[in-house]
Amino acid sequence: MIYSLNTEVFKFHSYDIVNINKAIERFGISVTERNGYYSVERDNKHIIINDGDFIVVSPSAEISSSSGLPVYEFKAYTNDRFIRLMEMNNQLKELTDKVFSYNPKKDPRDPIFGKHNIRKNGEKKMDKIVYEFDPKIYPRSLFVMKGCEPKDVIDRFTTRDDSEIEMEVGSEPSMTTFPMVRFKDTGKYGELVVVWIDDKDVDPSMISHEAFHVSMDILSELGIKFHADNQEPIAYMVGWCARCISDVVLGKVEE
Repeated sequence: MIYSLNTEVFKFHSYDIVNINKAIERFGISVTERNGYYSVERDNKHIIINDGDFIVVSPSAEISSSSGLPVYEFKAYTNDRFIRLMEMNNQLKELTDKVFSYNPKKDPRDPIFGKHNIRKNGEKKMDKIVYEFDPKIYPRSLFVMKGCEPKDVIDRFTTRDDSEIEMEVGSEPSMTTFPMVRFKDTGKYGELVVVWIDDKDVDPSMISHEAFHVSMDILSELGIKFHADNQEPIAYMVGWCARCISDVVLGKVEE
């Protein structure tokens, strides 16, 4: 048995079915022999399992109404698939270790996406610059502008179909995310965040709000599924977007 992060794994052998059932009965799961084949069962769910396969049991996003505890999911994997699952788990652990050991004072590079790839375009005045951030692993850019007017945005960006970006002049909020834009200078696609207010008036909740919008737009467009069991790509993307926006607001981006 392997125990890690509330996930338990059992290797099934037909000769050991009694001991396997004793181990998994607390999850309401059992292995049953039917007409010469075996299946892992609970209620109306049945998964065919062969000798040497792995049974993986882990908490789901569901909560039991009676006990208030997580409902455990169960899956069956062949030996090859389980080995691949373990490899992916090790890669995730390495990635997680990098995040938790990250010290920006020692190394300014982002532990996941590497150093910001920043480009400044347009007028040389600091308040009329477009900052471009490249996440590397996704083919979309994050553009950030601050201290500008609606005309500055329209002059530099269009929608994907080359239509003018629509905005109600005079009613701009503190910050705005414009989804699925195209940067006229380079033709690149991405998301645009505009900071309309003074840097000193920006608070973390505004940045996280727009970072979430950007992340959802990019990941949705690229087909990333949103689910409680698939949180890491979303969480990393939100964190990266928030850092990019924050660096622009705080003036930490490179000249």
